[in-house]
Amino acid sequence: MKAEKEPIIALLTDFGTEDGYVGALKGRLLSLVPFARLVDVSHRIPPFNVRAGAFCLANAFPYFPAHSIFLVVVDPGVGTNRRGLVLKAGQWWFVGPDNGVFTLVWKDYPGTAFRIREERLAGPVSATFHGRDVFAPLAAKIALGQAEPFLEPTHPPESFWTDPRPLTESSWQVEVLHIDRFGNVIFNLHRSQWEAWGSPQPLKLEVGALLVQGPLATFGQVAEGQCLLNWDSSGYLQLACNRASAAQKLNLKPGQKLKLKQ
Repeated sequence: MKAEKEPIIALLTDFGTEDGYVGALKGRLLSLVPFARLVDVSHRIPPFNVRAGAFCLANAFPYFPAHSIFLVVVDPGVGTNRRGLVLKAGQWWFVGPDNGVFTLVWKDYPGTAFRIREERLAGPVSATFHGRDVFAPLAAKIALGQAEPFLEPTHPPESFWTDPRPLTESSWQVEVLHIDRFGNVIFNLHRSQWEAWGSPQPLKLEVGALLVQGPLATFGQVAEGQCLLNWDSSGYLQLACNRASAAQKLNLKPGQKLKLKQ
């Protein structure tokens, strides 16, 4: 573990921008690593929404330079006995709570998980703000190449991931993984998995009495308001409507299960 000259620390939280929480997080980091480059991935994750945080993180981290450090604070269990974690996954570092927020990182880049030996790294620790008082100082230690004494290997992080479940030879149960701000509905089926199965096109998704077919390349291939299936920019199966919210139109929510067939 060595220090970078200008370490990148990328921040992902559900703090919003109305209060001073993001400012406090950045202030703590810059007081410990004044030469760090702080990058905002998002601070608009819906409050307590671990799944949304996990999906946002998965969309962003592969495009960052090697050795970037991701400080992820979507932490509804702050102050309880949930673990704090540091992950070395692929060529990146991740710091945050062990509550499922690293599910998609670990699924694609399983690496080494560490538990935090000592939480009191930079002064008192608030029971309600571990982002500022525990995880930010740990991210700083990683950036400085000084984290090793504070970490010990542990078991893999908590995960909410489930694979699509076969129903018949030509149908599967898929689950809503995420709904983005456009109302696009993303499922737990990746294009690489579908192609590895050797499954033919087209796909058909049953949403109540509606049968949506695809995949098509992009939204504009159907009329405004019409729904389609496609592969999203991260490779997941997506139900979308052209210039409309598929989730709202079809009353879909994260965790909901639907039938996909050939």
